[in-house]
Amino acid sequence: MYDFRDMNVFTGDETPSYPAEAMQVDGTYLEDVILGYRTLQVTGRELLNQDVAKQQIGRSDGESLQYVRNPSREITVVYELVSASNQEFRQSFRKMNEVLHGEQHQLIFNDDKTKYWLGTFSDVEEVPGGRNSITSSFSFEVVDGVAHSIDVSTAVVDETGKINIDNRGTYPTYPIITAKMKSDNGLVAMVNDNGGVLEFGNPDEIDGVTKQKSDKAFYC
Repeated sequence: MYDFRDMNVFTGDETPSYPAEAMQVDGTYLEDVILGYRTLQVTGRELLNQDVAKQQIGRSDGESLQYVRNPSREITVVYELVSASNQEFRQSFRKMNEVLHGEQHQLIFNDDKTKYWLGTFSDVEEVPGGRNSITSSFSFEVVDGVAHSIDVSTAVVDETGKINIDNRGTYPTYPIITAKMKSDNGLVAMVNDNGGVLEFGNPDEIDGVTKQKSDKAFYC
């Protein structure tokens, strides 16, 4: 008889271990809902090319730049599926179809949980036949081409009356501005550092003069 000694020390942490590039689809890891599934690698999240439109001007050297735009991108997931039986293999693929189909899923990857992508299931590699242990791939089309931040920043009015918005990303942002009025207002105006003005109301209205309430004319 031999004494048995477990060399794997239990730490009390029962958190599942996921592959480095494991993917969450709308908040759920595929490894948690598809029996025998495991993410192997992900491509398509790196540098994105730009579409450059240009035009030749007469006989001048070079060309004139018309515009630059970001195209869509494709994210491809290579996975392994190992099943104990034909029935289990079919059940896993039925579940995979259920989870992946649809539009604009939120995709978060285990190696960068600060960002998410909006992707639509678009393409699959043919699955090898005659076996229950396979390696294959599928793809998502990311139509806006960019990663979005999980965290949402909130800016407030400082002591000078300004709202300072610091966009640390690589893509233009369009802030939502809300204001709570402490009294009746005939005019609301917002001015940026470049002199741009958004003005709502009647600039000729005199303080202290009661006016009939107007209908909502603008919403953003």
